[in-house]
Amino acid sequence: MPKSAQLAPLFGIHVVDFNNDGNLDIVGVGNDYSPDPLTGQQDACIGVVMEGDGKNNFTSALLERTGFLVRGDAKAFATITTVENNIVYLITQN
Repeated sequence: MPKSAQLAPLFGIHVVDFNNDGNLDIVGVGNDYSPDPLTGQQDACIGVVMEGDGKNNFTSALLERTGFLVRGDAKAFATITTVENNIVYLITQN
């Protein structure tokens, strides 16, 4: 996995063609704000998009290009397809 996917725990991961190039991508959200006196919060994740090339290789896409930004203690990720055939991302936070 790209380094951007290893900065904090990922809890919500979804496989979708995020950039509409015909290849599946991995989109994830995470962080852990649970109290831990030894290590503290694990909060370096602002959301991650890993673009797939169709050959099981994934590279991290920059926020400036994707616009995908999720701050906070994100825990789950889901997609909904609207009647207009648009994809809506649902993300929950603790």
